[in-house]
Amino acid sequence: PFDLLERKKLVLEQNKSLQQIIKKIPKGCHVLIGGFEVNKGPGRPYFNSAFLCTKNKIVKIFRKELLPTGDVFDEARFVEKGSLKNNYFQIGKHRFFLTICEDIWAWGNKDYKENPLRKVPRKKIDLVINMSASPFFLSKMKMRMSVTAQTAKHFKAPLLYVNLVGAQDEMIFDGRSFLIDSKGKTVFQQLAFEEDTNVFDINNL
Repeated sequence: PFDLLERKKLVLEQNKSLQQIIKKIPKGCHVLIGGFEVNKGPGRPYFNSAFLCTKNKIVKIFRKELLPTGDVFDEARFVEKGSLKNNYFQIGKHRFFLTICEDIWAWGNKDYKENPLRKVPRKKIDLVINMSASPFFLSKMKMRMSVTAQTAKHFKAPLLYVNLVGAQDEMIFDGRSFLIDSKGKTVFQQLAFEEDTNVFDINNL
């Protein structure tokens, strides 16, 4: 969003839209929705967050911890740091761990002094989820497969990588969401540069 975050109305309108979406969620369904959350405490004005929602209710909010500042990213200008240790959740008998985009990119990355995933207490989980808005360039897919495989092996759990598709000004988002097993093997991958919907029963993993 770059300088658009100077406009407080942008986030207020986003929050109104979030409430409208929540009202339309079918009963018994859980949905994860990304967006900005107003920071009511000290620090920068917003969190880069994911909202776990059911009908008429936000069940839990997850906040991104790693905030990139290079290339097209300038998150640390507006966004306060979250904490990955709070990102476990459970639905029915299934246990999940949520990461947001850059949170899984510290493996072997010299830009970060430490990998926050190494500090998270490892609990038995059924699925790691990564919600991303990852811009496209030619070698990006190879890099994604590397960091997701390392994350899956770290948690000894399959990982679902969900990426934005479309374009925003000069940035192109290629989609290509995918699921890997706990050893990093691809289970399925969605279309590139097109909206795509897929269903997978994690009981089959």
